[in-house]
Amino acid sequence: MVDSPREPLAEDRRPEIWANWPGAVLLNDEIEFYCTSAPPLISPFDRDNLKPARYQLTLGNEARLGGKPVSIDKDHPLVIPAHQVAIVRTHETLNIPRFLIGRWNLRVDMVYKGLLWVGALQVDPGWVGYLPCPLYNLSNEEVRVDYREKYVSIDFVRTTKFGEESIPYLRPPYNPPISLYDPNSLRSGPYERLKELSSFRDEVQDTTKRVDTLTNSAILAFSIIVAVLAVIVAVVAILVTEPPVERFVSVFGTLAFIASAISLGVAALALARCRKHSN
Repeated sequence: MVDSPREPLAEDRRPEIWANWPGAVLLNDEIEFYCTSAPPLISPFDRDNLKPARYQLTLGNEARLGGKPVSIDKDHPLVIPAHQVAIVRTHETLNIPRFLIGRWNLRVDMVYKGLLWVGALQVDPGWVGYLPCPLYNLSNEEVRVDYREKYVSIDFVRTTKFGEESIPYLRPPYNPPISLYDPNSLRSGPYERLKELSSFRDEVQDTTKRVDTLTNSAILAFSIIVAVLAVIVAVVAILVTEPPVERFVSVFGTLAFIASAISLGVAALALARCRKHSN
């Protein structure tokens, strides 16, 4: 009788393996043996993803980013913004025998990209299905993970012999939608605060721009007023021509010159500020 593909192995088909207990962590040949037996340990199995004592799992076709569903394919990679969290799943499904456990973690190159893995270290004996976990982008730049890109590694450790007194893992043998693992629409607190700070910064910049515009308008109005006063002073200086007031005329002429220079300087400053903020 062939085991159901959804029913994990309860006994090893090679009882002689247990006679001398050859090691704990499965090497590549043992991993491949279980992956090419029924039911397969990892499906689909790709020999290129096999390492000396571990297997590299790849990114699946769905995720949850900031509490919202995201579809992933070869043309649409997963892009995790800085300080944001994504709930992802493996492309592969696993069927862990009752006498093995899995231990998985992020690949080192993913860690150096700034990703932080928040999954449970151990995959229990009897687990059937894909592996979900949250990924947190700890860096200050967005991180891209392509569809079917190798992002986690898993190794397998042989347990003591599964027997009648052993407690079987009772997880329902099916692949639920990834939303099941995101009941609270998980979002990153730092990411949300940064969004609020960014919005506040934009508001401050808009307010500063409006204040600068009003300031420029005030300076321009002041320069016009000074220019008008300078014209008035110059006109008075020209009209006053009697000898007793020659000194008075001279003073008015000087004041007119100073006022004109000030008005020109203020007008030039206002024009320069207007050009600067218009750019």
